[in-house]
Amino acid sequence: PNLAQVAPYLAEIDEEDQFETAIGLFLDAVELRAQRARAARAEGSEHTEN
Repeated sequence: PNLAQVAPYLAEIDEEDQFETAIGLFLDAVELRAQRARAARAEGSEHTEN
């Protein structure tokens, strides 16, 4: 759903270096969300083990 929301903005980027920067920022955001989700799951499993 998030990719669909930003798709129109990605289409507006016409310079290759700007596109690469935008994709890099997008991938960084995805990675950060994944790290936070893993941390939250790990924290949740610690609470259920006790």
